[in-house]
Amino acid sequence: MKHKLNKSNKILLSAGLSAALLLPVTGAYSSVIEASTMKSGVTFCGGNHFTRAGGTERSFTVYQMRNYSGNKTIKIDSVRVYDGQGSTLYNFPGANPFPGSFKTIIGPRAASTLNTASFMSANPQHPRPITIQINWTYKDGQRGIPLFTGVVRHFKSTSNNASRASFSAASNCFVRAN
Repeated sequence: MKHKLNKSNKILLSAGLSAALLLPVTGAYSSVIEASTMKSGVTFCGGNHFTRAGGTERSFTVYQMRNYSGNKTIKIDSVRVYDGQGSTLYNFPGANPFPGSFKTIIGPRAASTLNTASFMSANPQHPRPITIQINWTYKDGQRGIPLFTGVVRHFKSTSNNASRASFSAASNCFVRAN
């Protein structure tokens, strides 16, 4: 079957081809590439930290930060923790140093973990849920794969510290370029 292009279809075809060929020249193509890589960024994640069921059950959140780059190192510049009303609970580093085993330098294909149980009280008085804000940069100043942060929420019995349940909520994170 033979198709004939009418005048309006020829104009649309010409415009489409011209736009496709001009994308790399105009820089629009590089904007697409830049959108998937970053020099630095801010990651926001939700979470919870509370005691419930008459003090017999404790909930805390573990944030697993991963650097999926094969050759670049990420530096965690700061972490802020906000309560459910938006008030700052913690600001690392600042008045508080980063908690215990938390690594601020994450090498290629490496990870670091931030556990709310390592720095928040067992019976917090703040409104929940919590939000954390992670500010990070690539040490070499070049673009790379954005920091990935997975969220795992845990529930434990306070009497014997046994895990009752845990579930992943990695979809609660949002990353934007800084």
